[in-house]
Amino acid sequence: MNSIPRRLVAVALLGAILGACVGTGAASPATVRPPSAAPVQTTPVISAAAASALVSPTAPPTSGAAATPPSQTDTAWGRIWDALPASFPSFPGAEPTVTGSGAASAVLQLSTDAANGAKWYRTALEAAGFATDGMNGPLEDGSIVIDSHGATTGCKVQTSIAPLGGRTIATIMFGASCPFS
Repeated sequence: MNSIPRRLVAVALLGAILGACVGTGAASPATVRPPSAAPVQTTPVISAAAASALVSPTAPPTSGAAATPPSQTDTAWGRIWDALPASFPSFPGAEPTVTGSGAASAVLQLSTDAANGAKWYRTALEAAGFATDGMNGPLEDGSIVIDSHGATTGCKVQTSIAPLGGRTIATIMFGASCPFS
């Protein structure tokens, strides 16, 4: 068989294939990437509205389920919650701090002196439904300790306000028998 008819058949076949590609909307040969070229990576674009609708894995549940209360710790004073509930009185401008003094429900730096901090906490705790069992101080180190109890049997709170290195620190022990809400 002659090589010319084979070439004509190959050209005709190639023309038919290319014609079929053009007819189906496939990319033209000028835009086809050679197989050896690396694939193009694209980054998805998300609108600000779509991004704000995404739920992060650390977001609290939105189904109305109750949040899990924090852990508890045994101390020489008694068993405490390792945090304060949102309903606990919050001194204006108080900042969480670390003193290395051991376990507490909260350790806060206050923007006042110990005497004024103690007065504020006593008044705020009583307004929140806690009764004052005693307010002792100032002690030798300048601290003032407020012992309180809540309406629930066994619910007790100890709030110590002390000067420490030019700062005023409130250390709060929120008893584990108190409801965490």
